Amino acid sequence: MSMVRKARRWWRLGPEKRWLLLEAAFWLGVMRAAIRLLSFKQIVRVLRLKAGESPFVPDSQQSKTAQQIRWAVESMAPRIPWETLCLVQGLAGAAMLRRRHLPLSLYFGVAKTEQGEFQAHAWLCCGDQVLTGGAGRQRFSVIAAYC
Repeated sequence: MSMVRKARRWWRLGPEKRWLLLEAAFWLGVMRAAIRLLSFKQIVRVLRLKAGESPFVPDSQQSKTAQQIRWAVESMAPRIPWETLCLVQGLAGAAMLRRRHLPLSLYFGVAKTEQGEFQAHAWLCCGDQVLTGGAGRQRFSVIAAYC
């Protein structure tokens, strides 16, 4: 896609969606840096996460906002110049949900490959909606959850 087409597409989004995409890019960068510089315990403290799953169910407006956050994180993750794996995306989405006082559950799971090696995965939910890391999460056993 040419730069002119990309620019037109960007401006057609409208200011609210453009700001949401910029916020997602910001949080993806902050969380990538945080993972490299801080301990997980420090990240959990900064995001004010606690162990467990959120018991709250979002209403329809909150669900709509959560889906917009999902769209923004998924849209920006492949377009920024640094690696944004599931943990980075989950933490960025969690920061965006937390900022809006929306319920969240951030899950961490492990699975064993056919070669006997462990794999880890993280995914983020708002109520029963999976926002990030949804692909393949069923094969992972949950070892921790934060809300």
